[in-house]
Amino acid sequence: MRKQIGTLAAVSLVFAGMSFAGTTTASAQDQSAGAAPAPPNVLVIIREWLKPGMSGAPHEKSESAFVQTMAQAKSPTHYFAMNSLSGPTRAEFVLGYDSFADWGKDVAEMAGSSAMAQQFDQEQQADGKLLKKMDQGVFVYEKDKSVNPNVNVGEVRFWEITAIRIRPGHHADWDKLAKMHNSVYGNMPGASWAVWDKLFGTDSGSVVIVTSPLKSLAEIDAHRKAGKQAWSQASADQKKQMSDLEASIFESIETNLYAVDPKMSYAADSWKAADPGFWGQQ
Repeated sequence: MRKQIGTLAAVSLVFAGMSFAGTTTASAQDQSAGAAPAPPNVLVIIREWLKPGMSGAPHEKSESAFVQTMAQAKSPTHYFAMNSLSGPTRAEFVLGYDSFADWGKDVAEMAGSSAMAQQFDQEQQADGKLLKKMDQGVFVYEKDKSVNPNVNVGEVRFWEITAIRIRPGHHADWDKLAKMHNSVYGNMPGASWAVWDKLFGTDSGSVVIVTSPLKSLAEIDAHRKAGKQAWSQASADQKKQMSDLEASIFESIETNLYAVDPKMSYAADSWKAADPGFWGQQ
């Protein structure tokens, strides 16, 4: 890989080390020690593409209605929203669960509340007028391919998301490449990413996303510098093997940048505690 995952130079798709309140994503020992929670096992990402002129304040106003409904119902399932800073104008909403069983309980709870369902129907009709299209993808966490993935979502302001489309029959090669990538870049300053396989949704089974958290855009400058240094220290054999594997494995790869939007997020108490001023904008 001439470039590495995420800002640490560029090989992946959407998020590193998310932690979600409302789900049990960290052990009691980790929590008591004050450690950042581990990523959830199941990630649900809802994407909304906005019509021209409908991003920003119009969409924030529409989405705030959903946040208010969730808060009034005291829902234990929290989520955060992001707006794209590159690529097509869109917003993404991210939820995490310990398991598919937990996700099923959440779906059942929503369906069992007629008042909430009716309110959501009205809000979705209003929100739909702002959208060109929307979709939903479901991802599973790949711990063995991730590096320093634990992070407090409340401290993250930007997410770098890379999407890798893998050619059929090359998943074993991808496993090999990911290990080599981590051996070259895993010890560099600021290394932090999580890897996810797309299990359900468009192109499921062929898409992998890699996600990296950023507290500020200034971190990109440091990551790019550190990435070049790490690559320069790789052996000639490592560089050739990684470059050859990339050429054979990747059907496509795209990295985009997103800014967290607190006004469209249903924030957990732990996120608010990390930065009351930021999350208090709801």
